[in-house]
Amino acid sequence: MTTVPFSGRLDLTVATLLVAERHTSLANRSVTLADLAADVLELVDDLDVAAEDMGGLRGFEAAVESALEALIGAGWVRSRNYRGVIRHVTTELGEDALEWVRTRFADDPARLHAFDELHDDVTEMVLERFGESLRDEPAVR
Repeated sequence: MTTVPFSGRLDLTVATLLVAERHTSLANRSVTLADLAADVLELVDDLDVAAEDMGGLRGFEAAVESALEALIGAGWVRSRNYRGVIRHVTTELGEDALEWVRTRFADDPARLHAFDELHDDVTEMVLERFGESLRDEPAVR
């Protein structure tokens, strides 16, 4: 039986899934482990991260890789080898999993708000990186 990679907290696994999903669905692009680790690192102040995961950049990257492996194991993220580079995308199950994660926070308004803020922050991060081409075009008059 597959283990559900959700601890009930806003942790590295939730952030890794959210970053992968926003890149996949919003920017229509896959991400490398380095991409994921860099983006999750930008969000770390808003996450519940164990002290041992913050023991240095290599330790942090290893913790993100472990989170990614759990997401792959659950079928929420899929990996591909593209010209020798391993890239990751969320699956439809992963998109549904994010909604399921959000419902788990529904009983706690503060955690639900924190999740929604994290979602907005990741969305803005992706939009800033990939430019105006992803934003809604202004109405033509």
